[in-house]
Amino acid sequence: ADYFTPDVEVQRFGGISPYDSLLQTVAAEFDLDWVMLTSIAAQESKFDPNSESWAGAVGIMQVLPRFSEIPLESLYDPEINIREGARILKEQMDHYSYMDSTSQWKFALATYNAGPGHVADARRLAIDHNDDPNDWESVSKALLRLMQRKYYQHARYGFCRGIETVRYVNEITNRSNTYEAILALSQSRNDSYPGVLGFKTINLP
Repeated sequence: ADYFTPDVEVQRFGGISPYDSLLQTVAAEFDLDWVMLTSIAAQESKFDPNSESWAGAVGIMQVLPRFSEIPLESLYDPEINIREGARILKEQMDHYSYMDSTSQWKFALATYNAGPGHVADARRLAIDHNDDPNDWESVSKALLRLMQRKYYQHARYGFCRGIETVRYVNEITNRSNTYEAILALSQSRNDSYPGVLGFKTINLP
C-alpha cells in the first residue's frame, strides 16, 4: 500500500496527523503510546475516516465490524473508531503483558493485523523449530513459513499472509521511531524560535 511518509504528514498537517489531540486523549485513556497509535492509524487508513478494506475493516483504525459491538455506521466516526481500535489494541497488549515493552508492542501489532489465531500458529511453529515463542524475530520467521504449504497445512488456522504482517509490524515501528525523532526536533526548534516555524507544539505524555 502507498502509505504516507512522516515528513509529508508533518508538512500537510502541521503535526504528525490531523487527529493529534484526539489520539493523545484516547491513548491516555487506554494507557497506550499515542505516537505508536498514530503510526497505526497512518498505516491502516492514512487517517481517512471513510476508509474501507477488502476484508470489511472500516475507519481510521480499520476496525472489523464483526469483532466490535459498535454499530457499523458509528465506526465511521473518527472518535468512536479510534477509541474502539485502541480498546482492541489494549486487549492485545494486555495479552502479552509478561513481555518487555518492545516485544509486547510487536506481538500486539501482529495480532491486530493477522489475528490471534495466526500469531498463535506462528508461536507453535517457532517451538517446533526449537525457537523462542516469545522472541519476535523467531516468530516473524515462523509467520513467513506459514505462507508455505508444508507448514500451513498443519497449522490450526491455515495459510497466513506472513510477509504482510511482518512488514506491517516493521513499518509501524519504524514510523513511530521517526515520529518521535520529528517531535523531539520540532520541540527543540520551537523552544529556540517560538512562533517562527509554524509547527504546533505537541506535548508528549
